[in-house]
Amino acid sequence: SDPFGLALDGAPAPAEEISRDGALAAQVANHIVDWVYGRLCGYHVAFPKGENLAALLDVFVFACKSRGDGPQRLAELLVEAVCLSATSSFQQQMRARMDPGAPNEARLLEMASIAHDIHDADANIFCPALAPHMPAALAVAAVQMHILYGQHLVPWLGISKSISPAVLDVFRTANVLEQRLTGPITMAGGGGGSAAASGLHPPAVAEVVSSFRRWDLSNPLKAALLQWVGVQVSNTATWTARALQTEKWKPMGSGPDVAHTSSAAEVSRMTLEALDALYGMDVPMPAEVPQALLEGIDAVMRKYVTHVNEKLGALQRLIPPLPQPVRYKKDIVVKNEQAEREAGRNSVKGGKGKMAFLSSVPTVESSPDFTNISASLTPETLTAAACSLHFLYGRAEALVQVARERQLQSAAVHSLALPQPASTAGSAKCSPAKSEGSSSIGEAPEPLLHARTALMTGMQYACKFLATRVVFWDQRTPWLELLYRHHVTQPASRIDPVLEGLHMVLGATCPGLPDAVRTAFAKHLMVASVQAAERVLLDGGPCRWFMPADVQAIDQDMHKLRALFHADGDGLDRELIDSELERVRRLLPLMRVEVGPLMDMLKTARTHGTAQLMAPSGGPGNVYDESTILRVLVHRPERTGSKMLKSAYKLPKKAK
Repeated sequence: SDPFGLALDGAPAPAEEISRDGALAAQVANHIVDWVYGRLCGYHVAFPKGENLAALLDVFVFACKSRGDGPQRLAELLVEAVCLSATSSFQQQMRARMDPGAPNEARLLEMASIAHDIHDADANIFCPALAPHMPAALAVAAVQMHILYGQHLVPWLGISKSISPAVLDVFRTANVLEQRLTGPITMAGGGGGSAAASGLHPPAVAEVVSSFRRWDLSNPLKAALLQWVGVQVSNTATWTARALQTEKWKPMGSGPDVAHTSSAAEVSRMTLEALDALYGMDVPMPAEVPQALLEGIDAVMRKYVTHVNEKLGALQRLIPPLPQPVRYKKDIVVKNEQAEREAGRNSVKGGKGKMAFLSSVPTVESSPDFTNISASLTPETLTAAACSLHFLYGRAEALVQVARERQLQSAAVHSLALPQPASTAGSAKCSPAKSEGSSSIGEAPEPLLHARTALMTGMQYACKFLATRVVFWDQRTPWLELLYRHHVTQPASRIDPVLEGLHMVLGATCPGLPDAVRTAFAKHLMVASVQAAERVLLDGGPCRWFMPADVQAIDQDMHKLRALFHADGDGLDRELIDSELERVRRLLPLMRVEVGPLMDMLKTARTHGTAQLMAPSGGPGNVYDESTILRVLVHRPERTGSKMLKSAYKLPKKAK
């Protein structure tokens, strides 16, 4: 017999001899395959530097073909060898390098280092030798390494619920390892049950590559980070409450940049530190986590606004009630004016305890809130509160911008993938290893929107409260008692002394305020001044009487008020002032009407609800309601008007 074909050419060998020779060759090939397969199942250890591995693989492939193995069977053997060798090497290095008593986190970090070392060897030494016979060898090795490390990582993920440096190290390391292992798997078209692998590789290879499933790093990391966020928000809220309890409402300095209080600075510091600490963890950041932190900060800032608003209280407690309407009675008016002249204008009581000054409104000292407002809500306190809210508004806007930038930076550095779902027909259309990075924070509802709205509204309210205090509390007597008292044309009764007081307030307050607060305060002070002027004209009390001839002087005073706040273009916009002054200016045509036509208009309005004034040109003019016409007539000294008010409206001649 000549099983190896070494004999000279001659007659064909008998069939029995050929069969015997084939059986011998298959037997020899089986022994070769078995021996080489045993070495290949531990090639990481048997060939640590890859020496002779390529030649041995050539022998293995030739022997497999010699015994009749097809490509599919050969692929099955090579896949098994790669997986078994990776498992053997991983376990051997774990025994050599792991400390059994080390914490779970330390063990996982060391295992990740082992996985990286083995993958380095696969990529640089072993898989180049395997590639001629199995091009996807590195992908198969990567899937197996992912499985081996995942067997230890996944149980740990189920019990890891808090954040510590060691825990963060594991998440970072696991994410980096998974991203690295994903690379060759993606190139092989595998992962998530992808059908692409089945068309590129033998069934055994395709089965392994397509079985790749990512670890669920996102949900455990998100849960731990959200727990950390909850603690941070709770701590911030607690410290903010303490800061507000001890707040003296004094500015931190004397300039606009330091006009806010220490509590506002503390809130700003704590919120920024929380955001820095979150992104300082240097882990893949699920979008829900910074969103939750910003929502918590939003709530803290809104509570700050609520505290300020509750401290200020209702605006109405600064404004005295309207005086009771009374009709003109000459003897009473003349007697009171004479008594004031004799006693002195600022005198409260005349001789023998008799009242010389007929008050239109209660004094601030008689208010039940006098002590609280005078001691706790000083102008300095109110400006500090307004500046603090404005400061936090600016910090909130900056915080949103910082959060967006940090999220984009985090997404660029880290790629945190979600675990793939089970295989579906449509899943093959997407890249199976595509990482679903954290979505941009801008895709969520606008961050800190509620807080910024509340802070801006709160700042405006604090400025309005301060302006109302200036006009209706601090300057109550000049505005509501002395302006246009008895006679409009008297110099002491004109608006000039009042404007001087406003000018002093603006000069003392505005230089130390930030631009936005200064503008808001000036605007609200102008509005409060116009409201006071309107109140004087319509609800001025028993010591104010206006004649049509007085309208020109009143109009001139409104121009002076306008000039004060416009400040030659350096103050408020002219359009803003004019739109507010329109409330007073629309009264002036009505105040020019003689008493007879005015009474006719009141009768019409009483019947129809409103009455229209004819313009000087003869066309239709402004329309006024009954209440406005009545209050204008109340301040007229003509006897005919007084009689109508007595008969039709039962108005008394003096307040009760």
